Amino acid sequence: MPKVMKTVALFTSICLFTMPALADNFGDDDWNMTLYDNCELPGGKNHYDLAKADSVYWSDKTKAGDSKLNFKLRRGDIGGCSSDKKRRHGAPFWERAELKARTGLADEMVHKISFEATFVKGFNGKRETFFQIHGWSNSCPSAPWLMMKFSHRKMEIEVLRGAHEGNEDLDTGHRGEMVSILDNGPKIADLKGVAQNFEIRLDRTVYPAEVSVSMNGKAVIPTTQIEHETCGDPTVKLGIYRPGEINPGTSHIAFDDVKVTSVGSIQVSQLQ
Repeated sequence: MPKVMKTVALFTSICLFTMPALADNFGDDDWNMTLYDNCELPGGKNHYDLAKADSVYWSDKTKAGDSKLNFKLRRGDIGGCSSDKKRRHGAPFWERAELKARTGLADEMVHKISFEATFVKGFNGKRETFFQIHGWSNSCPSAPWLMMKFSHRKMEIEVLRGAHEGNEDLDTGHRGEMVSILDNGPKIADLKGVAQNFEIRLDRTVYPAEVSVSMNGKAVIPTTQIEHETCGDPTVKLGIYRPGEINPGTSHIAFDDVKVTSVGSIQVSQLQ
């Protein structure tokens, strides 16, 4: 082989081994939902180098061969989404260690999202979100449809209301506003360290969509409407997302058994 061709071949070989791969998928054998890092992970770790990112990691497998997906967020861990670096909603920046589902929650379907969550540490601050159904798309800058979070050591649940053309948040450009629908929610002190089983039912066979939330088989919020635009693209996001600098320390949550069951209107009775 000519010397020039050898050099080109060697350079190509080096590039193949050093170029970053696409963002990794996160899932387990007992899951049917696949997640990925749609923003760079915090702590200065590039999202192509997930092996070094300690904000999202798998715990060691148990004797039963199971493993949990952990999210750990420290004070000052600015998220990698472009909006995280901007001052908004009373915070100089936003902290985020979060993953997004590969596929959205389709229209004309009823979706049952279930997962196990163990609150390992923290969640003692303000507006610390651990679950979202986000609604943004390129054609529809919608606010999240549903957010589950902790503030003042109690669980809060917010849903989107009043989303329509012209009703936009000046800070973010998102349409609509999040409204709290859970009064006197469970205290983090009563939940910490013990696996909690959540189920969210999103009905997109009606408009506006309807949602309900249960925990450990008991209703947390009954069925309520989400006032969204039809152009929204609801997608699940798991992890920790919170206003920066105002929360006191590290929060840590572990997820397992993440699943979504989706059926058409004819089969809705199967999810009752």
